[in-house]
Amino acid sequence: MQRRSILRLLAGLSGLAVPAIALPGLKLRVAAAATPVHLGIGEWPPYFSQSLKHQGSFAYIVNEAFAAAGYDVVYSFLPWKRALQEAASGELDGSPGWKSTPERAASFLFSDPVITSTSVFFHTTWAPFSWKNLDDLKGLRIAVAAGYSYGANFDAAVAEKRLTVDVAKDDITGFRMLIDKHVDLVLVNRDVGHDILRRQLAPDDAAFITEDPMPVDEQPSFLAISKKAPHADQLLDDFNRGLATVREQGLLDRVQRDLASGQFY
Repeated sequence: MQRRSILRLLAGLSGLAVPAIALPGLKLRVAAAATPVHLGIGEWPPYFSQSLKHQGSFAYIVNEAFAAAGYDVVYSFLPWKRALQEAASGELDGSPGWKSTPERAASFLFSDPVITSTSVFFHTTWAPFSWKNLDDLKGLRIAVAAGYSYGANFDAAVAEKRLTVDVAKDDITGFRMLIDKHVDLVLVNRDVGHDILRRQLAPDDAAFITEDPMPVDEQPSFLAISKKAPHADQLLDDFNRGLATVREQGLLDRVQRDLASGQFY
């Protein structure tokens, strides 16, 4: 009876888990509470989405990396611009999924690379396509999404009008332009493109679209930690340590395989 009374007392204390009895003599083990870290994210499937398992593949990697370092991630879904603003002001501890730029470096510390964002061309199967350099793209109409950069070389070729691009309001619109034969190619992040084919296009349309495997651009994507977050330097160091741990355990490779096989849907 005495042991049960003690267990009830401990179970009722805020922040404590019910302890385990290991051996006679009442040896108790209470798990340490993880430190919460508050991050802002928006919709960017399959990397971040309220409709996907684990809030998406990128969110899952960040969550597991922080967990390996003793943190519990709390995600807030916001418009991306607002997520970055609230992180910069210190309302949030940070926001994952960003490129490192000199302007952002004024407000944020950037982690080690979490994923590599790879942009490729998608095209219809009835119009065979291959390329080796940007000159091979002359005469083709390419759909790109408004506000996106596709690497210095491609962006420069567009600015110099050596390439013909049609600016779509978003990636799904670019694919619909391809289906309607308004463009010859869609340039998009590879994982995002396959997410669109899987979930947002009619199966009959998606069946006739494929990717060219040659990357147009490959850019690392980071976790941005607000410089106004409490103990920001320590938070960054702990995340990088956790990220290295899960990478060594093969988590990042497994996530990519699971993403390709539809395990996040």
